[in-house]
Amino acid sequence: EAMNRYPSIMDWVVVNENYLDPQIVWKYTIARNTRPDARLWYNGMFYNIAEQDAIKRLVVDGHVDAVGLQFHHNLNTDESVYIPLLEWLHANAVPWRITELDVAIPNDAEATLVMQANAYREAVELCWEYGCEAITVWGAADGISNWLTEYFPLPFNENFETKPAWSILRNE
Repeated sequence: EAMNRYPSIMDWVVVNENYLDPQIVWKYTIARNTRPDARLWYNGMFYNIAEQDAIKRLVVDGHVDAVGLQFHHNLNTDESVYIPLLEWLHANAVPWRITELDVAIPNDAEATLVMQANAYREAVELCWEYGCEAITVWGAADGISNWLTEYFPLPFNENFETKPAWSILRNE
């Protein structure tokens, strides 16, 4: 119903974080039949190879057109877990985006904010290296969104003042 109501929207996330759904192919089939002109997305965490392999199969089978990778990170996140998938997406010209980007930190001390900015830089570098279309942060500002408010995860503080991570996202 929503896909028909908004014909100018060309990108639709059909399934979010549920690669084990036994009805996943059926959901993409319905979406494809409803809007054959739209790009159909899967948005997921991709921390494990099982999810990566499942989505590759859905792409190869023509169900998924594009992939969103949620980057809910902290200072200890090992982004190398994404490399096999990113290499595959890039080699197969599959559109992808970093979605829901945030980096949780234990405090907002200046040194910690610099480490957070470096973690944001790693995400941006993956985007550039493997050809992502866009990066979306997961919230407006620390303490404003309902996401990890006690861990200062976003590039703006609770007063909407920029943190070092914002400069990274702006490519400064």
